[in-house]
Amino acid sequence: AVLAGLCLIQSVVLLAVLSLRVEFSPEFTALTPDGFVDIIRAPPLGLWGASLLTVFLTSLSGVGLGLYISTVVSSSDKAMSVVPLALIPQLVFALALMPLPAALASVSYLTGARWGMEALGSITHLLEPRDMTTCLVPGDPFSCELYATVNYDPSTGHVLAVWGVLGLYTAICLALTAWSLRRVDRRVH
Repeated sequence: AVLAGLCLIQSVVLLAVLSLRVEFSPEFTALTPDGFVDIIRAPPLGLWGASLLTVFLTSLSGVGLGLYISTVVSSSDKAMSVVPLALIPQLVFALALMPLPAALASVSYLTGARWGMEALGSITHLLEPRDMTTCLVPGDPFSCELYATVNYDPSTGHVLAVWGVLGLYTAICLALTAWSLRRVDRRVH
């Protein structure tokens, strides 16, 4: 609960700083591409609130993973050496930095950062990322192949589903943490 509170504070600060440079305009976000009212991006949440919830859920998934790592290793030194091994795949498999081969891209479904990026891309109506090395017409991004497994569908149902996946990811990490702690307690006693 304490870590969740810290995640919320960090998420608010991050988005407050971002708000200094980014316009979270309710006019842009209150309607779906079809012209219907979008319940996620419309008041009371709005684009800022939906982004806050996404960043908060993504950071909670990271906390869950971190807690699990801390129960699996026997010392803080070992935990510090394992953390980069957990963080680097989160960055690579978020599918925001570079494309991955289709066979490897499916592994991204196992990382929380990928789901956080998908939710943010959906909320902000981003165009799906494209592999700029595969363009049929040089300089025309619409002639390039889409990244494998990326879906920035802006529909309310899709965003809610991705939020659910982030919640499930966190719950699984916390369940693994509890299981690991029980296992350690049984060995000690």
